[in-house]
Amino acid sequence: MNDIFVLPSKYIYDYFLDQKSAIESSLANIGQHAKAISEYMIAIEIEGWHNLAQWFHIANGIKELNYDGIKYDSAFSMCRPAYEYEIERQGLYHKLITEITLFSYLYSGLEGIISNLDLPKCPGQNGKINAASFYLKSNFSIWSNPIFKYSEIVKLCEVMFQYSFESNYTVDSELNRCVGTQGIGLKLLYKVRNKIMHGDFFFPEPLEHSTKYPFQPEIINLCSRLILMTVQMLLLSCRKGNYDEHFQIYESSIFKNSEDYDLVANEKVFLSNLHLKQPNLIAE
Repeated sequence: MNDIFVLPSKYIYDYFLDQKSAIESSLANIGQHAKAISEYMIAIEIEGWHNLAQWFHIANGIKELNYDGIKYDSAFSMCRPAYEYEIERQGLYHKLITEITLFSYLYSGLEGIISNLDLPKCPGQNGKINAASFYLKSNFSIWSNPIFKYSEIVKLCEVMFQYSFESNYTVDSELNRCVGTQGIGLKLLYKVRNKIMHGDFFFPEPLEHSTKYPFQPEIINLCSRLILMTVQMLLLSCRKGNYDEHFQIYESSIFKNSEDYDLVANEKVFLSNLHLKQPNLIAE
């Protein structure tokens, strides 16, 4: 993919945004997805999980952030083209900042869970993410217990990452003795996280003013979803011995049956389907 000297196409840009909307049409929104994990972790009552659940609870509450990038920018009022450009760029930055904030809370929750589970290291590789990837490779089968839309989200995030950051990157390059197909989403989101945390992040420009596609807000949003799906896989793996167990969420704010707010569900069914827009979670 060589788009260095070619201005991005609005057709391609809109096409991938439409693809993202289509994939997400059957999924709960990010906030509800995060809140479902929070409610589960509180209901299970494992030591340390109540505190970890707050990362996901807070993430659900992030709806809007204030950002004013033009308050002290004198160039903003120089001419109409400058005004129109800056208005468009500030809208893009506002969306980006909101997504980075949400992502940061979810990522902290993910790392907290990995630490709490005290996962074994991948031989010869240090770090929590390598440990989590190795654990998933050894304990979770995406074939026998697939997370609906996980593969599609990984693929779309990969393509957007290629258009906005590194044209030669592929998720298959992450595969090694520590990482199987179950962990490529985790490695991809970790790559994006490192770009943000280590100052290598490429900030977007409005489509008609850039040589790269401004998919950055969408990429981070997809990575937030991959965090939550990775948490599902980790919890499914560590709770294998409880697959036949049922648990109760008292006064759930998102899962409601026709009679009351108390949900009784099978653990495996709940963890496998909590990210769906219309999940069937009620215990038989």
